[in-house]
Amino acid sequence: MNESWLWVTQNFNNREIVGAAWVVLILGLVSIKKDVRKSLFGVVRALADRKLPVIFGSFVGWIGFLAWFGSRTGLWTSSQIAPTAVWYFVGGLPLLFRAFEAKEGTQHFRGYATAVLSGATLIEFIYVAKTFSLPTQFILTPVVTFIALLAVFSERDPEHAAVKKLLTWVLVIAALTVLWHPVSQIWAEPETFFTIETARNFILPIYLTVFSIPFFYALHCYSHIKGARIQIDQKTFHSDELKAYARKRFILTFLARPWLLRRAIRQFHIMPARVAADVDKIILDILHYERQEENPPEVDDLKGWSPFPRENFLQMKVFERTTIMQAATERNGGQV
Repeated sequence: MNESWLWVTQNFNNREIVGAAWVVLILGLVSIKKDVRKSLFGVVRALADRKLPVIFGSFVGWIGFLAWFGSRTGLWTSSQIAPTAVWYFVGGLPLLFRAFEAKEGTQHFRGYATAVLSGATLIEFIYVAKTFSLPTQFILTPVVTFIALLAVFSERDPEHAAVKKLLTWVLVIAALTVLWHPVSQIWAEPETFFTIETARNFILPIYLTVFSIPFFYALHCYSHIKGARIQIDQKTFHSDELKAYARKRFILTFLARPWLLRRAIRQFHIMPARVAADVDKIILDILHYERQEENPPEVDDLKGWSPFPRENFLQMKVFERTTIMQAATERNGGQV
């Protein structure tokens, strides 16, 4: 038992240990009720679906490849097995699920790299570098989580704007207080922090996130290809030969551009396509429109608006109007 606990304390910080303890405790309490147990079993059965284990297993294999590659270049060592496992569940899987929700273009996946390369990553690393004692962390974690949840719920109702502002300030003060703890410890003992092992642990989530983006994007493309095949096959007024031709041409042409694949499927049903030439025309029109989006042609003001800048202009106006309404709501104490 002592050896097991020693291994846990050596590989996980107090915040991770307390977080896992609270998750186990909450699951244990809620599973006392029979209805909750049935729901949990349903979730487990859903996770046991043959597709999900393949996806999770493939992601494990990709992370294993990154660990192997990192070990060859000095970025990863066997001492980082535990942090890598923590990143897989806490950082990697949420990004994996978000890959299915990505919309137009590749901006969604660029955001992964932008977020992990921002200054917030350094602050987060300092925050987790030095933690409070286990008893303090055990009490602090649920208190801060509860306040954060209250702040989230208060955002949904304009009447609670004043409460939201108060809770936001409470969270800011709590965050600064919690952040000061590791900063003061690092300042007192810099030689224990500025080490090669610390540098590796700082680089680890950045390395895993950035080099997992190709995996996330490939999974995103694959999910849209599967959906496209199903949507094409669902239509009964197209011949089997035409559907087979459309599947082949659309998938090969828009293999790595799922947003264009979705456009092609919509056009395939709207036209509707009757012969192979119609499928070819859909592809040519979409590619032509895509090139115009990248280099919008100039349109004389007397002849009207270009559809490309107009779309961006309308999106900007909607954003400005939403921002003004939110500011007015906060100034009026929740009343529009």
